[in-house]
Amino acid sequence: MWRRFIPKKVVNERSSKQEDMSNENLRKLLSSTPRAVQAQRQIDSHPHGFRHKKERVMELIDFNDAYVDTVLSLDSDQRKGFDERLKKMMSDECRKARSSMFSDEQFEAIVRGLSREIAVYLGARELGFDVQMTSRAEDALGVDMVISELHGGRHINVDVKSPSAYRYRVQELLREGRITATNANIAEEIGYVREIIEHKGVSFPVAVIRVDANELGEIVDFRFKNEKLLGRRLLSVMQYMEAANDD
Repeated sequence: MWRRFIPKKVVNERSSKQEDMSNENLRKLLSSTPRAVQAQRQIDSHPHGFRHKKERVMELIDFNDAYVDTVLSLDSDQRKGFDERLKKMMSDECRKARSSMFSDEQFEAIVRGLSREIAVYLGARELGFDVQMTSRAEDALGVDMVISELHGGRHINVDVKSPSAYRYRVQELLREGRITATNANIAEEIGYVREIIEHKGVSFPVAVIRVDANELGEIVDFRFKNEKLLGRRLLSVMQYMEAANDD
């Protein structure tokens, strides 16, 4: 199982060490913003690829990691309205660096996607699962986190997707011949699908999960309004992956 530093559970009374962590994470996030903006612009301008694309992708992953680490180091009160405050701070940082800022559409797409991941992480932990975010290299392979039962022994590698990104991934797996048309239809219906990732001679299963407000409820300030819906989904996914892995 992959390992990564897990932020301590947030408590209402924050120690000076936790405050220092929040401030340091925020500094890293802001300092990485101008590079991430330029990387995003390059990727958007060259959809079919370009030299050094891998480096630009890793810069975006570093930015995403800094965002997630920052949010997870905040308490619940500090998370309220955080994205609005962050956008202004990022704009100020880009102005100092004489860099352009993310467009409104780019910013919204980035924080909305990462908010889904954070909501799954926080919700799963609240429900009693052990959750570990992955490293930048593992993230690049398509694994956002590893979710484990504390006592049952089951664990899943999870890739969190928006409804549109999930639909695209299912169709991509179908086009590549990695799932059948029947499995693609089932995946569209149930909201999760098993994908096998192969890297350097090693293969491992990943549960690609659709996070849709119509199925799991709204996300407000990085938390699902009804986390029980998430719990039921995760248990269903674990059962599905266990059965698929036994085939």
